[in-house]
Amino acid sequence: MSESIIPEFAAFKKWRMAAHGLLLGLQKDVGESSAVPVEALSWYNALLALPVSKTSDLGDPIWDFNEDYPNAARNIQGAKLRLDFGSFPLVNQSAVLEVKVAMYCWLKMPASLQSLTSSARNIKANTAISCFKAGLSFVNTMSGQAREILTGEFFEVGYHGLSYFDAGMYRTAALVHPHAFGPELQRFFTAIRSPFLLEQIFDKPLPYVELDSLPWAKVLKRVDESQKTYRILPNDVFEKASREASFAVVDFLSVLGEPVNDLIALTRQNAKGYSSAKSQRLTPYNYDLYVALRLRRKGYDSSAMGAAIGAVRPDFLSGNRQHDFKAPETLLKLTKVPLDDEFRRYINFISYSACYLVAQYTGMRPSELSEILVESCMEKENDYWLLISNVVKHRQGLAKLFDDKWVAIPIVRDAIRAACLIAKVKQNPYLFSNVDTVAQGAEPASMSSVGISVQFSSFFKEILTDEEFESLEFSPYTLRHTLAYQMARAELGLPFISHQFGDSTRTWTPIPRTLGQRLHADLDTHSTATWTLIPQALGQ
Repeated sequence: MSESIIPEFAAFKKWRMAAHGLLLGLQKDVGESSAVPVEALSWYNALLALPVSKTSDLGDPIWDFNEDYPNAARNIQGAKLRLDFGSFPLVNQSAVLEVKVAMYCWLKMPASLQSLTSSARNIKANTAISCFKAGLSFVNTMSGQAREILTGEFFEVGYHGLSYFDAGMYRTAALVHPHAFGPELQRFFTAIRSPFLLEQIFDKPLPYVELDSLPWAKVLKRVDESQKTYRILPNDVFEKASREASFAVVDFLSVLGEPVNDLIALTRQNAKGYSSAKSQRLTPYNYDLYVALRLRRKGYDSSAMGAAIGAVRPDFLSGNRQHDFKAPETLLKLTKVPLDDEFRRYINFISYSACYLVAQYTGMRPSELSEILVESCMEKENDYWLLISNVVKHRQGLAKLFDDKWVAIPIVRDAIRAACLIAKVKQNPYLFSNVDTVAQGAEPASMSSVGISVQFSSFFKEILTDEEFESLEFSPYTLRHTLAYQMARAELGLPFISHQFGDSTRTWTPIPRTLGQRLHADLDTHSTATWTLIPQALGQ
């Protein structure tokens, strides 16, 4: 949108008192002059009709941007692209209108708020929403205190907007504000204090308050430089997690008769002399039976089960009706293995392990992980296996212009294969998805970053001691940071690291084998089996 002043904003100061009256339902008070009411009402209606998104106008109580960002990451979709102004009931409508105009300017006219952006590139709606939610929440706290002191009626009539709050109100509100002060609230006040809004919207300057110096009841914890190591897994945890996940996945595939790509991991798993798959008495027959049981218990009819399973074993079918599956209690009698909660926990752990390996050895962002479809994510280009995901970073408002590609080392390919098998149980095509079976006819969904974090937590809880787990600090980004650290530690080289982490628009370029040889020489000095995983991606 052009940065020139639109007529509705150019006339805002002229009609702000009229708008205040209209918002209070006091049109008759404003209309004593026969010329003002009609013109003011016309301006007011035009202002409220300004389109904010594909489905929302400026005057709407809820601004929804979900249709504007059809390719938004799954952890952004929904509430993070929606702002309900009714969630802040103590703020009077004149202040709400000013906030709406400020947010409109940030979204549609970013250059007008130059202090917030160094370029004219449009801001993403979810970023603006998070900042303005934080700001409205604090204004709601100030408004609540003002209503108690002045009475609600006087506050509604006498307070004509944000500039009517004095510095003392900021201080007293900070003492009781239920949410933590942080960067989002800071950015909100930077926005509404912009010279452009003072010139066009506010009738007087907002009080200048050093927000950092207020006595906030809660403040977001800032990570000290000395604590930044928490952003990566400790070396011993990284090695243990890689080892346990690798062994679990190759053991699972091997026992089911599936081909295994990471022969080094398989050899060392076999040398360990213990197979969790065999301890669970896993066999191809029992696994197929378990899939049938899960679907049957979830209410799948026989035709849907047949389509989901594919090649159906004849003894799973009822003798009475050729295409009907047996009841769960009858299916259970086909094996002596108790396909119980312990078996379910084992399958869940294989799923967690596969997810960990893909995340750890690709360095993908949570938004990219959440979009991996297990049946269609692998691609071979020349001699290299690649994992494909649609990159949406900084491109949420655009069509997905290109696919981005990550090196898929052998254990990652094994993890995807294991996930394909487990997808039959879950009936969900997404790698990162709930371990429960999707109901027949329901829409499968992937996980948000919160769900991904919970899943990693479940994985680490299985492999670490209670003491190790309690001291572990991680987020969905921790694995990404850990991979970058381990690559740098192995002196893999900045070109490969930059490529693997998708930090710029790029096409795939094979990595020279000499880098792989160098890495292999470095990593072979370590005793941990999984240290040999990365170089295999480079043609070793």
